[in-house]
Amino acid sequence: MNGETTMSLLATIVTASTEHELAPLIVPAPVIGGIMALLFIVLGMVTFSYRDVANRHRDKAAKHDQHTRH
Repeated sequence: MNGETTMSLLATIVTASTEHELAPLIVPAPVIGGIMALLFIVLGMVTFSYRDVANRHRDKAAKHDQHTRH
């Protein structure tokens, strides 16, 4: 192969790899980002709501600990 053929082949490969069409989105990208941020906040609130579960039943846990100690 000579230099011209190699450059032509390289140009064809580069052109072919850059001319693909992206898949269309259902909604614009900022809307998808907003939905993900909202989901993250909701999951954070769910996690935050469980912060005091162990302390609500402290008396039951204390009775259980007394019986299981050796």
